[in-house]
Amino acid sequence: MMIRKIVASLAVLACVGLVLAGEVKSGPQVGQGVGAFHPHNVFNAESSELCGKENCIVCQYGSKPVALVFSRSTGKPVAELIKKLDATVAKAGQEKMGAAVIFLSSEDNIKDTVATMQKELGNKNVSLAVDGPKGPEAYKVSPDADVTVIIYNKKKVLANHSFDKFDAESVEKVAGSISKHLN
Repeated sequence: MMIRKIVASLAVLACVGLVLAGEVKSGPQVGQGVGAFHPHNVFNAESSELCGKENCIVCQYGSKPVALVFSRSTGKPVAELIKKLDATVAKAGQEKMGAAVIFLSSEDNIKDTVATMQKELGNKNVSLAVDGPKGPEAYKVSPDADVTVIIYNKKKVLANHSFDKFDAESVEKVAGSISKHLN
């Protein structure tokens, strides 16, 4: 009888371990603040003069609600997220909400890749920028996170979604969270 309880307890712990294994802690957490950093703007949705320049997107958006995405991927799920963000910001209006995707990479051609992505998507409301592979140091973006989404308002984090593998299901989870927190 005692052995069964021990085996059952170990089975429960193993299941809990499997659930936790997919979670990644990355970026500022709920209740924390977001600070300035200066990525290279490939496309700045609010100001064409800032395209091709370093600019603090957090400073630019000020105290309005923002979806800030750090991505190590330029794949289809990230493109789908950009489309959803673009539609959400268009509906709310750029004066009431901001969104930016910061691609984290050390690839020499990342700026060209992101510029091509921008042209293909026809995105009008989401800024696209690039930064080094670690991202802004103060943000502590995990190297294990494929995508980290920070939803904040008045520079305070309302939600954080970090994914070790970003897929279509992840896109829907983020879209739902944005609707909940920013609309």
